[in-house]
Amino acid sequence: MLKGRIMCLDLGQRRTGVAVSDMLGYTAQPVGIIESKGLQQDIEKIKQLIKEKEVFRLVIGYPLNLDGSEGAKAKAVREQYEKIKESVDCETVLFDERLSTKQAERMLDMENVGWKKRKNVVDVMAAQIILQNYLNVTDLN
Repeated sequence: MLKGRIMCLDLGQRRTGVAVSDMLGYTAQPVGIIESKGLQQDIEKIKQLIKEKEVFRLVIGYPLNLDGSEGAKAKAVREQYEKIKESVDCETVLFDERLSTKQAERMLDMENVGWKKRKNVVDVMAAQIILQNYLNVTDLN
């Protein structure tokens, strides 16, 4: 059993998807969306979720380019990550999230989810996919 949960954020300009692990670190479950109201207010919401969900590690999706280089979006996420890391009382890590949003969109396509519902679930699904990938490749012991 872990010393708490692992929470993942898929940071976006308007919405941030949130997912958390189970207490064993095997599965990622969706939590929901944080509608952005500015970085400082978003950080307060993140801190609230960390406390509520008993989080010991925060994973933030890092959208590298396909070749592994840091583009404009990854740079913006890294800058947000640094501010979040300074503000929260838990471990924080960046984790490669290449193609997670595309994977979530493909899954929604397969389920024939319409565009109206899609915008409300794609970010949280991406966070869940990022976290599940993190859990699959990280030794948590």
